Amino acid sequence: MNAPTKTDLNKLMIAHHLLAGFSFFMVALLLLFAATDFGGHYFQPRLLAITHLTALGWFCALIFSLCYKLLPQFYPGFKVNTKLAWISFGLFVIGLAHLIYSFWVFEPGWPMQCAAALLLISISCLVWQIFKAGKQTVKPDVFQDFLSTSAIWLLLTVILGFLMVFNFRFAFLPMDHVVFLKLHAHAGFGGWFLLLLIAISSKSLPEYLQLKPDKTHLLHSSFYLINLALLAFFINTYLFGLNNITYLIIGLAVFGVFCWLFYLLPFVMLSVKRKVQTDGTSFLSALLLFFIALIVVPLIVYYQFRESNTAINLSVFYGFLLLLGCLGSLMQSRFFGLHFSSEKLSGPRLNELAKLRILCYLISTAVFSIGILLKNTALIHLALFAFVTSAILYLLCIFANLPAKLSHFVKQHRIQK
Repeated sequence: MNAPTKTDLNKLMIAHHLLAGFSFFMVALLLLFAATDFGGHYFQPRLLAITHLTALGWFCALIFSLCYKLLPQFYPGFKVNTKLAWISFGLFVIGLAHLIYSFWVFEPGWPMQCAAALLLISISCLVWQIFKAGKQTVKPDVFQDFLSTSAIWLLLTVILGFLMVFNFRFAFLPMDHVVFLKLHAHAGFGGWFLLLLIAISSKSLPEYLQLKPDKTHLLHSSFYLINLALLAFFINTYLFGLNNITYLIIGLAVFGVFCWLFYLLPFVMLSVKRKVQTDGTSFLSALLLFFIALIVVPLIVYYQFRESNTAINLSVFYGFLLLLGCLGSLMQSRFFGLHFSSEKLSGPRLNELAKLRILCYLISTAVFSIGILLKNTALIHLALFAFVTSAILYLLCIFANLPAKLSHFVKQHRIQK
């Protein structure tokens, strides 16, 4: 089998970025139709559709693209199987489309079940490539530990989702569906997204600054604290639900995140000193929203003890902060953008467009948050106009980069010939 060329990987990345861009735009449109749903319970068909389109269609598409790009860097000598990656992408798109439609109309029959099966197979293909790369490593480092463990949490997230889809029809799970929904969501965010973000940022930022990583003991501490918190959350929530132990679990996770941030701090300060473009605004905004979300969790536990409806409203707010707030801000950054590469493809106008896009997104996040807390539909609609504007600008940035990117591919292809 011929080894994949850089052009093959770049084509694969473009396909994922186009999917992410269209998914972001569709999320913005669907939110316009579901604005009134934010005043009720989070377990609603249209909110489930939007949540999965955001997490899978937008976030995962970008992150899968980044995984294919960085796997050879994490595991030197490993060659990505691009044929398997394209099969995975095709199954992913088909499964995603059917899943979102099935959630929106809430028809938990065979189309939703087939969609869940396709997504499970698709994501298993990516996880298999990560595990295969890991097997080639004699002594894995902490960065590889984070990456491989995040893949395990991703697979667990998808398996839980797969079981929940079939539980809609056959009701075989031993606990209430909402309990498994909490486990499914936190395995995805804390296990998959957070651990992967730590792996990528901790390895890529020092390399980008041409420095050798040091103080990796902080990363080891972060690895064990976050995974311990996730396992404790799973066991405690499954057996006892949210209780006082949840506060201790949050503390473990926070300490784990701080260990990672203390590791990154010297590199971030150096990048500021060197005036390196790392999109600090998006990263700091995401970090701020993440810590606000952590502060909200004890309030949810407190109001749930009192059996107050405020717990439901805060749960919706918490989900929004993590998904569209924290992760959404990260996905706006240069690091996850189409023009993140060694080639300088973006011009001054495109950079200005990107800044405007990020500004619109941050404004929509702030106004949306206030609208959810106050249950004010007018504020939510106002935020959505800024959100739609950001989505349109996001697509424009992708398409503005395509001609230069495709031209670069043609040159590469001619050189390879």
